[in-house]
Amino acid sequence: MASKYSIDKIKIDYDTDTKNYPPFVLQKIEEFFQKVRKSKIAWKVAEDLQKLIVKFPRIPEFKNFLAVAFERLDRKNDLKNILLKTVEEHPDYIIGKVSLARFYMDNDEIDLAESVFGYAENVSDLLPGQQIFHYTQVQTFYYIRALIELKKNNEQNVVEILQLLHSMDAEKGYIDDLENRLMMHSLPDFRDYDLEPLPEKIIEMDSSEVEPALQNKELYKLYKGNLAFTDEVRSLDRNSVISDLRKLLKDAENRYHHFLSLGTDFPFPIHVLLLLRELKAEEALEDILDFISNDEDFLEFWLDDFLSEYLWEVIFVLSENKRQTLKDFLLKPGIYSFSKGAVLSAMVQASFKEADIHDMWNYCLSVYINAKEEDNIISKEFFSLFVADVFPFVQKDFVENIKILFDKGWIDETLTGDFEELKSINLMPKQKNLTEISEICKIYS
Repeated sequence: MASKYSIDKIKIDYDTDTKNYPPFVLQKIEEFFQKVRKSKIAWKVAEDLQKLIVKFPRIPEFKNFLAVAFERLDRKNDLKNILLKTVEEHPDYIIGKVSLARFYMDNDEIDLAESVFGYAENVSDLLPGQQIFHYTQVQTFYYIRALIELKKNNEQNVVEILQLLHSMDAEKGYIDDLENRLMMHSLPDFRDYDLEPLPEKIIEMDSSEVEPALQNKELYKLYKGNLAFTDEVRSLDRNSVISDLRKLLKDAENRYHHFLSLGTDFPFPIHVLLLLRELKAEEALEDILDFISNDEDFLEFWLDDFLSEYLWEVIFVLSENKRQTLKDFLLKPGIYSFSKGAVLSAMVQASFKEADIHDMWNYCLSVYINAKEEDNIISKEFFSLFVADVFPFVQKDFVENIKILFDKGWIDETLTGDFEELKSINLMPKQKNLTEISEICKIYS
């Protein structure tokens, strides 16, 4: 029996620019596509977008970007209003409908989500008579369509949509997410499944071979593995070196696909991280946390065992005045378990001397036990590391919260033992459990 989901009657356009906008508008669209996702001052981006919308009321992309900004600012009423306004004023703008449907899905309003599409089963039903659709319109429509079907327990429909997405070579993130959701939905008991968060950070494809402009030319040696110059680095202006090292770390992310294609066997980001530690560059902590927010493949390529063995030392040194930032990272969705593990190890070491961190453990624990699948923070692997490491620091009133994690099946007892066993062996640790920071020369050797 043929599937009811089909793209046979349409042509999919894979070009970047599908609209005949003036160059200035295209430039602004590209500018705010980057800003709305990466800017640390989302409120300012929202203000600028509101001005652009007044100036260009017929450009729906600006309204969609504003919705992203409102979502980042947690302005839910404003978010809903701009989504409704976008669909009302631009009924042919499919991405606007997708965004509104996703909003309803996030609020478990399945009927409303489906009604946004007029209960259409195929993207061609949204704009009868239109022959050409951009691939982003097609894959995002069917992605939301699949989420709706999954909520309605129509697993076979999700399978058919996945086949369609594979046939059009949709982006891997959409396919992986749906396959994971389908697998979890099919399980009779979530307790038996090793839940892990789905990565949320996506690196844009960039095959550029252009290196960033550095103030200190000596640092270009890092690309080629010339490491015998730590003293030379110390003799340079500290602020300019730190600035250059941060650029290099970002370059490893921006040109990841380029380096991946080269199959480079010299992971220069490791040495960037060690030099930042040597310079006690606290201002680079957020850059490092952003770097390790990438997915498992990225981190395995660049850091490999360094992630679990040494990165905690870098984070420990650079976070002396920023422990709160580390706590926030432990609550961040979509993060690889061993990235959080490195941050956890740094905080555990700090716990021996900084009693206020104990309250942070209790707070994290209260968030974890109330986590839902859609929060994207449930990780059996990380939760197991967490309870094993922090049990000695948790106040007695919070010990039962750890038991809740066991009861939910979110702890791998092969790593921790059962709850009673863990409880019996965890007495308050002594100072001898402190781990010394490795000397940089020993790591290199």
